[in-house]
Amino acid sequence: MSKSEIYASFAHSFLWIVIFAVATVDVSSITHLVSFALMHGNRTHQDVVSMMVAQTPMIGLVAAIGTLLIFTLPQALQAALAAVLHRTGRARLAVLAALPLTAMLSWYCYDYLTIDFTLGVNAGPDWTPYRHGISLSRYMKALAFQSPVTLFSLLYLDASFRRTSKWPILIAAFAVITVAGVAYGCVTAQQQIALLSLGR
Repeated sequence: MSKSEIYASFAHSFLWIVIFAVATVDVSSITHLVSFALMHGNRTHQDVVSMMVAQTPMIGLVAAIGTLLIFTLPQALQAALAAVLHRTGRARLAVLAALPLTAMLSWYCYDYLTIDFTLGVNAGPDWTPYRHGISLSRYMKALAFQSPVTLFSLLYLDASFRRTSKWPILIAAFAVITVAGVAYGCVTAQQQIALLSLGR
């Protein structure tokens, strides 16, 4: 593969990552609304559908913008490492070895390029305003989010190297994000119901 093909592979994989992020939050939002309506029972089916139609595109847009802000620089770093070292056969190893640094970069992009939209809404009595800075727990969260992004990019690049179909990778990724979105939506619905019961 040429350097331009490597950069193109990372760009294509990043486009899929943005799509996955949008799909994850949309599935989570829909699951949350449906679960909340079923468990709490204070919303009609028409209310739930109306909220889905109104919220899903907006939440998806926010997720797309957030993904671009957080992961563009880390993705560019990984692409540059792979392009520079592709002749040595150590491109994939270099990208994996740089994962701790890439996670740090993604954290700082999140910390300084995005906005905390929660503002304490549905956050519980222990909520405090967001403060910039990194800690071990925050770094581990960044690493947890950056790791699958890096893994997907490398698998996508490997399929490009081998000239094999990328569909198995894409189908597996969609299955994972669907399960993750449904699980997170159910958890947030239960948390919201618990907060509402505390407020009574």
